[in-house]
Amino acid sequence: MDEKKRQNKIKNLKKWVSEKGINKPFEKESIGKVAEWLINNAKEVGIDIKGFEHEITNYFINHVLKRHSDPDTEESLRQIAVKEDDFNNIADIVKNPDYAIIGAKRKGEDVLFYAKKMEDGSTIYLEEVLNGKKNKTLRSKTLFRKKDDIDDKDTFLKIASGDGKTDLSKIKTVSLHRAGGNPSFAPDKPAADATSTLGVDQLSNNNLPQTPFNVKDKNKSKG
Repeated sequence: MDEKKRQNKIKNLKKWVSEKGINKPFEKESIGKVAEWLINNAKEVGIDIKGFEHEITNYFINHVLKRHSDPDTEESLRQIAVKEDDFNNIADIVKNPDYAIIGAKRKGEDVLFYAKKMEDGSTIYLEEVLNGKKNKTLRSKTLFRKKDDIDDKDTFLKIASGDGKTDLSKIKTVSLHRAGGNPSFAPDKPAADATSTLGVDQLSNNNLPQTPFNVKDKNKSKG
């Protein structure tokens, strides 16, 4: 899919949200096929996504703009308010992430986390794996932006673990993207070992970095 066509798809979804609102019909758009590096490494943790596509929805855009676009709220989390143009970066994030986490589960669902450094911080993007008979896709779930660079694996694991509702026990690999090539996956410690190196206290609610997954106030985002 060429970039112009992809941007038009995203533009149409954003327009649908702004004109129709979340109570109107569900709309979805494919923004590209899943790359081979992701298919191969998902297979290593028992997730078959061969032939899948990345998909975004009007509900996702509405959710992100509702939860993560207020500058004051995001500032309190050391985050950057999401703008509509940030959705245009999703195709590049899933194709060329700096880090990706495969094999995590939230509420029993297989989810994928991506992190990518931008000029003004980092973007965290989350997809859920839909594997029904008629719907095989990686669907957009949430997106938020951090002021700080996600420049090491442990920081990204902490963010992904959130308030403890993300199960990281089956993670086998964490990827680091180097400029000039596809994400390079290397065998990692089993997830239980990888997270235990952070320490139990570090993974408790009180010691996790503030993220949309663990802030408990009236503006809390559930991711």
